[in-house]
Amino acid sequence: MNRAYGVVYKATVRETGFVVAVKLLPISSKKERDQVSAEISVLDRARHPNVVRYYGSFFGEDCVWVMHLESPSSLIHLC
Repeated sequence: MNRAYGVVYKATVRETGFVVAVKLLPISSKKERDQVSAEISVLDRARHPNVVRYYGSFFGEDCVWVMHLESPSSLIHLC
């Protein structure tokens, strides 16, 4: 399954001031929800300078919001 879709927004977490990239992914089946959950689990454990840091997520009824911390060298600065 290709996960290279969705809309990405730049946001700031009010409580911490962290700048994050928020990716909104549509979810249309239980299978997709399970696959996204598995991907989030891997992201949550990933710790490498070349991997964007996972910050959190929220599952809605038909979509999921995934947040990643912005780093000084991230691609979000190119926008």
